[in-house]
Amino acid sequence: MRYFLNIIRGDETIRDDEGEEFSTLDLAVEAAQQSLRDIAAEHLLQGSRMTMKAIEIYDEDRHYQTTVDVVTAISECLPPWQ
Repeated sequence: MRYFLNIIRGDETIRDDEGEEFSTLDLAVEAAQQSLRDIAAEHLLQGSRMTMKAIEIYDEDRHYQTTVDVVTAISECLPPWQ
């Protein structure tokens, strides 16, 4: 199934007009999480502020499925805080 991953950056939405093929929504979510992590890592290395907030996922009929936010994507890679 084709999923569209729209980027939320500040108050702006960057619409994905091409989409990507994923066999399940879970795989689309994993791809969105990894994209957010990769972008966050680039910003950390450059010492620049990250303006991307989330990725919204829509199915091939452009029906909203879920949102993957940057805080959740990154926090899943960190050890639990005490």
